[in-house]
Amino acid sequence: METRPILVMGIALFLSGACSTTPFENTETRFCPSLVDYEEDLRIQAASEIEQLPAKSAVIVMLRDYSALRDQVRACLAGTG
Repeated sequence: METRPILVMGIALFLSGACSTTPFENTETRFCPSLVDYEEDLRIQAASEIEQLPAKSAVIVMLRDYSALRDQVRACLAGTG
């Protein structure tokens, strides 16, 4: 059985975890989405799996976008975004 489709599905589930069901947090007049806090072992596993992807993988491009979005949420929560 080829593991590539399973890996892609796993990453898709990983990315969909960013869509928190927690309501937005009102920071003064800003409405900031919540961030999912991933356990360290899951982050280590994800990093290991990502390292196995080809450099020009579409998944890597999507993960960069996801990382940028998380940075924007952190800035929003800190009141600087």
